[in-house]
Amino acid sequence: MTWATPALAIVAAAIAVPSLIILYFLKLRRRDVEISSTLLWKKAIQDLQANAPFQRLRRNLLLFLQLLVLAAAILALAQPQMMSQRTTGELKIFMIDRSASMNALDGQPDTTRAISRLDRAKELAIEEVDAMREAGLFGDQKADQAMVIAFDTTAVVVQQFTSDKDTLRTAIRSIRPGQGPSALGEAMQLAKSRKPPRILLDNAGQEGETGTPTQVEGLTAGPPQQIHIFSDGRLRDAAEVVPASEDSVFFHALGEQTARNVGITAVRAERSYENPVDLTVFASIESTDSIARDVDVELRVDGTPIATRRVSVPASAAPSAVTSDATSGQGEATRAHPAPGATGIAFPFQLPQGALVEVRLIAGDDANVLEADDRGYLIVPPARQTAVAIVSQNDIFLSAALSGMPLSRLDSLTPAQFEARLSDGTAAEYDVVLLDRYLPPASSSRGEPLPPGRWLVFGAVPTGRGGLIDEGDAGVATIIDARTEHPVLRPLTLDPLVIGKMRRVSIPEESNARSLADTADGPALIEMNGVEYRALIAPWNIEQSNWPFQVNFVIFLAAGVEYLASDSFSEEEAAGSTRQFRPGDILVDRLPLDAANVDVTHTPGGTPVSTTPTGDGRITFGPLEDVGVYRVRWTGSAGATDVTDAGRVSRFFASNIESSSESDVRRVEQLVLGSQTVTAEQGETRVEVRRLWPWLLLAALGIIMFEWFIYNRKVYV
Repeated sequence: MTWATPALAIVAAAIAVPSLIILYFLKLRRRDVEISSTLLWKKAIQDLQANAPFQRLRRNLLLFLQLLVLAAAILALAQPQMMSQRTTGELKIFMIDRSASMNALDGQPDTTRAISRLDRAKELAIEEVDAMREAGLFGDQKADQAMVIAFDTTAVVVQQFTSDKDTLRTAIRSIRPGQGPSALGEAMQLAKSRKPPRILLDNAGQEGETGTPTQVEGLTAGPPQQIHIFSDGRLRDAAEVVPASEDSVFFHALGEQTARNVGITAVRAERSYENPVDLTVFASIESTDSIARDVDVELRVDGTPIATRRVSVPASAAPSAVTSDATSGQGEATRAHPAPGATGIAFPFQLPQGALVEVRLIAGDDANVLEADDRGYLIVPPARQTAVAIVSQNDIFLSAALSGMPLSRLDSLTPAQFEARLSDGTAAEYDVVLLDRYLPPASSSRGEPLPPGRWLVFGAVPTGRGGLIDEGDAGVATIIDARTEHPVLRPLTLDPLVIGKMRRVSIPEESNARSLADTADGPALIEMNGVEYRALIAPWNIEQSNWPFQVNFVIFLAAGVEYLASDSFSEEEAAGSTRQFRPGDILVDRLPLDAANVDVTHTPGGTPVSTTPTGDGRITFGPLEDVGVYRVRWTGSAGATDVTDAGRVSRFFASNIESSSESDVRRVEQLVLGSQTVTAEQGETRVEVRRLWPWLLLAALGIIMFEWFIYNRKVYV
């Protein structure tokens, strides 16, 4: 037990206790009154037997009770407090993981209570709030303050720093479960963002001179913070997260270390290259169980079951041998977490039309603590092949490269023939048009660099409003940098490409164009998007390069045609050209230019949320919160794969967890950060202050009531 203000209590006791006792020493002075008899006044005569101002202190129950009241009040004034095992600090940050794995129903494994990990995390966080230090009675000490952050793929500040415990409890209880993967980086950035940067003085100058202030990236100043992470430890970017050096990190691990779960970690569909009607749906399944599991996998098309197959998922791998933990820097022995058992399944069938495809796990009566990964959704477009036109005066390589592709139509046209099709509107029959050293006339472009459509341009430079700037010919060039993550460049390499005669171009700041591959003389491959057109541009003549003689050229043409023919209008949209997203992603798409009254709904049963397209029809929505199907609906024109019903057009998107780290719900005992390793069971000693003075005041009040009762009995009895 400790005392917050002992000096104040000692001073009060030195004054109050003697004063109370002196009052009982004093003898009452009475005036003389003649009476007929003293028989009834014996008690009063005792006070008249001496003239001294003080009397002998007698046994007195009232004095004893009053001393007890005074003692309780003085002890309360000293503010006694007891310590228990809780954390105390001036600033605390509670980071609560709300990702998909935190929905697992093993939050309190030592009991039979079915509670999610997130709910248990809230309970533990509220216990930490209850343990926060309050302000001193006379303002001689400050109260602890805390901030609440909820995170999954993204992070949000639920409550800024406050010492109001009721506000913190309400904020913690308001956190809703998510279904996205978990990442700690953004939450840690929020924790560090409130701290000022650390300024160091460069004193390398002459003696006596003031150093130059220098801000060091990544270093922060300000008071230390205690960061409490409530999670099962499945944080995919934990090794990249570096807390501020002055902050302390505490890891509260949730769930069971041996939790059993079977989940779908990937799902995709693929149409046959030769016959697009033939569709195969693939699903990857993983299990954390220590024994093999047999599960039924059901395939549904537009909600109707069409196939069910049983698959055996192997047991998780045996733990590896004990190894030294190099991350902690202390050589501690740790045991690697066994990898989950994994298998796959394929459903081949024929599906000419577009449909919503669902893969569903039926795990039977076996333990399965997480349900969100038991289903996977796919939006499958109708079977179709691409119509392509090549516009060239003298094509040598393009027709030969495209002839082996399963296109519905491949036409070779002269510029005059193509311009005639532009005039009568039949050019719209082609999904993608390749332009070889030729550009359509400006009269057909509506003031833009290219007419409406999808274009793959070779040996020409689209100029004009929003276009490129042609700076003339250059010499021999090779690729020095490329955006290899782009869907068109991802399957190939440009290192062997040698351009014999480069065309030097530049991209204006106001243009929507961007370079995909660069040479020393400027961009070699460019993507350019407008309101009604999309284009991939190689401004140099391919016949003056070695590209047509490489397999990479054929791969580029196939990837470029597929990219341009998709419903997407940008790289971000192409990444979801199969309309696949994960919780936490931003839904990006482009609607027809006349789309109006647009809303997005999570089906079934969700509430429509209105959104407004930009001038070029682009919409953004999110981040997506749930697994399932999202419907974008509008009034206006419909695309080739859209559904029209009662005058409204609908387009569907799928959202799946598809994360092996989230489906692996086994609790992690050590959280390995970029600068330290935090163990759930260890950490510095933490204390909770339990204040006793309110109880002492309550005891004093009770004694006063008892004294009043005794006094009244003495007077009236």
